Amino acid sequence: MTYESVSPAPAHVAASLAAALPYALRVASAVLGLPTDHDDVQDCAGEALRRAVERQQELADAAKSSSWVGGIARHVALDFIRHRKRTRARFSEAPAADDSSRDMVALAPDRGLTPFEKVAATQDQTELVKALERLDAGQREALLLFHAEGLDYQTIASRMNRPVGTVATWISRG
Repeated sequence: MTYESVSPAPAHVAASLAAALPYALRVASAVLGLPTDHDDVQDCAGEALRRAVERQQELADAAKSSSWVGGIARHVALDFIRHRKRTRARFSEAPAADDSSRDMVALAPDRGLTPFEKVAATQDQTELVKALERLDAGQREALLLFHAEGLDYQTIASRMNRPVGTVATWISRG
């Protein structure tokens, strides 16, 4: 597709798409688990905006452009992760004639979280604790049993002595 085949965006749509860039960066950053200034995050956000401009005619309401671009950014970031996994799998399965033909970065052991990732994880955990504290006790307990302990609705309902429908509502609203 050439750039000439994409019709220019109306001014209000173009402005709202440009305003959606910070949101696209945050979404890509969250999906990739990298800081917003990382090259991969920047690439994903840019690709999301490019796709949004190409498909601008699908955007009926410019006021919803941030969430629309955020959804595109999420899909772009997930595609990036899948591509990276396939590439790493290809390098790990392919027999190499010598070590010089291998991607040495892909073969390097994972050293865990980077300092940026540790800070982001700590901030996420703090926000999660604050959000859980705002919920009532029953809703909070049901969410923790479901997500942290991996229990099903039936087990949670019997443990909390509540109907299954109540537990399901608490979890979905929580």
